[in-house]
Amino acid sequence: MTRVMARGYPRRHESVEMSAPRPVTRISLLPREKGAWGQLIFPMATGLAMAHGQAASIAFAIAAVASFFAHEPLLVLFGLRGDRTRRGVERRALLWVVSCALVGLVALALGLVWADRAARAWAIAPVALSAASLIVLAKGRERTTPGEILASSAVSSWIVPMTVAHAEHADAALHAWIAFVAALTAATIAVRGVLEGFRNQGRSGLRSVARVVSPLLLAAAVAAWLAGQWPVWIPVALAPTLVVSLVLSLRAVAPRQLRTVGWTLIASTAFLAVVLAASAR
Repeated sequence: MTRVMARGYPRRHESVEMSAPRPVTRISLLPREKGAWGQLIFPMATGLAMAHGQAASIAFAIAAVASFFAHEPLLVLFGLRGDRTRRGVERRALLWVVSCALVGLVALALGLVWADRAARAWAIAPVALSAASLIVLAKGRERTTPGEILASSAVSSWIVPMTVAHAEHADAALHAWIAFVAALTAATIAVRGVLEGFRNQGRSGLRSVARVVSPLLLAAAVAAWLAGQWPVWIPVALAPTLVVSLVLSLRAVAPRQLRTVGWTLIASTAFLAVVLAASAR
């Protein structure tokens, strides 16, 4: 959703060229984008709440967190943060990746042992999506719109095995994942459309796409509810994020408003998480 938004837009009084370069060895290997943190925290909190803190659910959540923390050092190792950064922190980045991989694999193994058979089958989805996201990252395509959507879908997919780890709330887990994918997809397209407009003097094909995607997703959720296929809380939970995404695609946004837009989307995603978690009570 807001990985691109969190990068922000430079203020007039800021100049990267004029500022003293930060020593490479001090560069943090934590994910830089606030929006990326939201994409992890909200689905994980929702899954744990829906699963009532079961041991297998916690193990799956740790596996998801480990894969998340491996993201930034992998970018460094693949040279996507620049050759200077890679040379300066390559050893530290490699240690991060190996540590995250070990923690993630152990947590995943424990989750599979503690969970029931249904949850083990559902664990295939996040593992496969994470592997696909890694391939996209290695090819330097993660910052594309499909790459952003794939990354957010991979993280939120962990909510399914987390929630069905003890054969509980299988339908609710799928509904929650669908809701997160829909909301984050609409927000990602809308935000990238705004940034594309900045680069192209207001012209953006993605903004046109967002004007269709956001209302279409909301209409589909409402139609599924009216048909008795989905509970009412799905369109209720989705509405704020989809409405904000639609507004972004319809009105001009100034660079100085990006921070406000980013926090608004984070707030709407938090609302989505709260409604999803409460619906499983």
